[in-house]
Amino acid sequence: MNPQMPEQNFDDEENNDRISLIQKSHDGNFKDLRTPNKSSPSSKRWILSVLLMLMVGVVMIFVAFGLSHALQDLNATRATRSVHGKSPISKLGWLNTIEELRLKLAAVSTDMKNNNTESQVVDITPLCDLIDYALETVGVRGVYFELFEGLEYYIPEDENCIYHIGHGVGCGWHDIWWLKHYFGAYTAEKLLRDGYLLLDSTTGEKVDNAVSFMHELHKMQERPYTGDMSFHAEHGFIYHYLTATQPDLKSYPLELADQFCGDYLIKNKRSHSASKNIGSECYHGFGHAVFTVVATRQLGEFDHFTARQFRPNGGFVLSDEAICQGFEICKDAPDIKWVPLKYCHGGFKHSQQLFSKEFNEQEARDEFFDAHQKRCGIVDNEALYERKKKKLTKKQKTN
Repeated sequence: MNPQMPEQNFDDEENNDRISLIQKSHDGNFKDLRTPNKSSPSSKRWILSVLLMLMVGVVMIFVAFGLSHALQDLNATRATRSVHGKSPISKLGWLNTIEELRLKLAAVSTDMKNNNTESQVVDITPLCDLIDYALETVGVRGVYFELFEGLEYYIPEDENCIYHIGHGVGCGWHDIWWLKHYFGAYTAEKLLRDGYLLLDSTTGEKVDNAVSFMHELHKMQERPYTGDMSFHAEHGFIYHYLTATQPDLKSYPLELADQFCGDYLIKNKRSHSASKNIGSECYHGFGHAVFTVVATRQLGEFDHFTARQFRPNGGFVLSDEAICQGFEICKDAPDIKWVPLKYCHGGFKHSQQLFSKEFNEQEARDEFFDAHQKRCGIVDNEALYERKKKKLTKKQKTN
């Protein structure tokens, strides 16, 4: 009797599935689906996402580290670049410092107005102290590019001020106009006294000579936006610098004018936002300088002329001798498109118009100087220039 094998209860469907899987595996057409697929697309995306997040985290750490060190370096520079290594900017911040200076400037201006006298010169000693502090605190770029922005709103309007001929202090916009000239004049004095000027309060850049300063000033004037502060201050800088360095001036300072004004006139470079020709304004400053030299020589004020500026509408009039000296100096101005000669005469006459009480109108000024030019035996080259200009314009229209 053969022993019988015990019955095994196989699920036919399960057995068929197993057999099918094994057969397909042997045929090389199918993998055992019961083993997880470690190379599926979803798995790869998850791994890439993790790696990307790690990389972003590392980059952010490096950026934060770099910014932290950059800010530390900037604060260190600001803290050490000023007098005695103590910068008000490091304590107050840039905007607060500019605001503080504007308020002080308005207060000094108002005080000078209230102490107004009828003299031909104005004492700007309190203003000199403030200019010195401003240049040491925010530097030339801060003063010439930021400080005067909106300053007219800090100073009360004076109803008695007349267009361009108020006493120069406390006359709203006209006051600001003259303060800009005073800033330029004292900037020249500070450069001559200290041997350098702080250009930028954040970088510590400096200039140690007048030519370098003028070049920096012209770079500011070339910016897409610039106000007229730098142009008025430029005139003040030139007339003070020339008077301080060449008080016995007898002929036009050709070399200095060429160094200061460069090729801006030849290349016709302009400040479009201020609507000014950079080269022409520079040469116009030399016309003001010729006036200041002969006027200071007439008054004998060389020892004190830094803090004693001529008062607009103060009644000062050049002597006959000083007028002839001025025209004699201007006649040697270079013939570059006729501009240096034209603007030397123009700046010279303009100064007299501003400081006198008689020539509120340009017509009266021109009549006064026409008579003196004939007396001095000086050819009116400015009028000759205008006649030549009209002929050229007429010829161009005809063609």
